Amino acid sequence: MTQAVVLVPGIMGSELKKGGEVIWPGNPLELWFPYSHMDELLDPATEVGDIIRSVSISEQYGALVDSLGSWGYVENGERPTLVVFPYDWRKDNQLAARKLADEIDTLAGKLGADTDISIVAHSMGGLISRCYLESGDYHARPGLASVKRLITLATPHRGAPMALSAALGNERRVFLNAQQVKDLASDPNFPSLYQLLPHKGEPCVWDRSDGSRYAPLDIYDAHIAKSLDLVSENLASAVKFHNTLDLKRRPSHVRYFFFVGCHETTTSSVKARLDATNLSQRIAKVDREDAGDGTVPIWSAMLTGIQSEQVGGVHGDIYKNQTLLDVLGTLLGGPTNLAARSTKPELWVRHKVFDLDKDIELTLELPSGTIAIDGELRVMRHAKDAIVLVRTMPVHYSGPAIDHLALLLPALDLPGAYQILYVANRQADGVSTEFFVQPG
Repeated sequence: MTQAVVLVPGIMGSELKKGGEVIWPGNPLELWFPYSHMDELLDPATEVGDIIRSVSISEQYGALVDSLGSWGYVENGERPTLVVFPYDWRKDNQLAARKLADEIDTLAGKLGADTDISIVAHSMGGLISRCYLESGDYHARPGLASVKRLITLATPHRGAPMALSAALGNERRVFLNAQQVKDLASDPNFPSLYQLLPHKGEPCVWDRSDGSRYAPLDIYDAHIAKSLDLVSENLASAVKFHNTLDLKRRPSHVRYFFFVGCHETTTSSVKARLDATNLSQRIAKVDREDAGDGTVPIWSAMLTGIQSEQVGGVHGDIYKNQTLLDVLGTLLGGPTNLAARSTKPELWVRHKVFDLDKDIELTLELPSGTIAIDGELRVMRHAKDAIVLVRTMPVHYSGPAIDHLALLLPALDLPGAYQILYVANRQADGVSTEFFVQPG
């Protein structure tokens, strides 16, 4: 039997092109200056390129492709066993599900009937994959019989409260400021961010108006949606898409397995004040420690009745977590190491982009049972022709056994691409992660 993997990235995880030029992600200069391709980004005719394998100094899905390649999955040739699935992440996820069905039909046709296909999907890609499997629209398609498992990585199966904050213009992303995120999300041509909202009936938006006693709010109610400046067309698209997701309709021959991030401070709910006169004061995120992966709360990344594994790592980089990779390799047919845990530290930054005046939130993942650490953080800025050490910070701990440690790095005063290295016990090498600091 031929083993194959289809890799489905998350929102903002595929290139977009106009006239042959990559307009998403932006170029490195746009980490320092405002993103200059909003007109093209808001053009429905903009086309899809590859998955995003790296951004500036930060390796993205290229890291996961490399891991899959090390297990024998091959992208190229007449009989590829690794297929990456870029898609237009701005548009309705049902369109992406239709194209995913075509891609899997093609792959199964190339490899033959005796093929075992695993879908490995990150973030929103897991919802697209579930739409393909559960909507009922593709049960008669020839490739479906070859799909044996769906493995999701940090997928918001029940929606993400942070998506509501982003839709209202309170969240920035790499290259995009908060208003640009809202402009894109508010366009009826591009409902995908709304399709990440908490599902209708999920009581994670609370009314904090006077006398409300935190009653749950239905953001899909027309009056409440108008009060919050939400777009009715995109809310309707979200409801329609959410209705395609139903575990009762999943094919019986497809095994589901969900990876869940668990060690990061995460927005777990939202409080809304409908009687506030200022729109910017109507929403307040409720962030909780160890509540998810920094973007998707634990309660959304897992579903009752589905096997799941909780791992460290932040949302955008969770596929680099060593425990996740150990278990993923086992699920895809590698050596049995389900109980494996990393024996080396790992370093994660909660967000990929920070404002100049914002402290940097870090998580240091540690081998289980760690009772003492003696190390140092080294912060380096990548300039045009050099890497400059801009700050060091000691990290010490002694006490009860822990498996992770939250750290706070004071705000940096120059925009740019940064690498932060953690070196333990004066060793020669260490572990690192990357992030960006951008002007407001």
